[in-house]
Amino acid sequence: MADQNDNELKRFSARLAVGRMAYDTGYFSQAARHFQLALNAVEELNLPKELEARALIGLAKSTAATGNFNKAESLLQKALSIDCSDYESTVEEAEDYHQLSLLYWRSGRADQSLQVAKKAWSLANQDDCSPDELKAKLLKHLAVLAEQAGRLDE
Repeated sequence: MADQNDNELKRFSARLAVGRMAYDTGYFSQAARHFQLALNAVEELNLPKELEARALIGLAKSTAATGNFNKAESLLQKALSIDCSDYESTVEEAEDYHQLSLLYWRSGRADQSLQVAKKAWSLANQDDCSPDELKAKLLKHLAVLAEQAGRLDE
């Protein structure tokens, strides 16, 4: 039984890894396809919800990169609902909010982006285990938003 569980997790992880590689190289439609296959694996194999959230984030990023912001927002909201229900996933929740903030910014909703980025920043600072990389990405995003709004002192 343990071997079967390991194989199922490896299958999911492989789909996620291929999706990430495709996304990182700019093949967004291919990335979306692999993240969708990872989501399908979560459902078929009854994998934990936190894995579903990771696949949803990848699918949302890929979908947004193809310009489908409404679908991407829906996917991000679903990932957020999973991560918000888990009290131990503050870092994942902060990353989800960061991705939502980026989506709002890319779709021309700077005010919403700023609100959500501030929430992500607050969450990232609540957890001592928050990676410096996440905090740096958030600070950069907050700086870009402030600059675009003409608040150069921030």
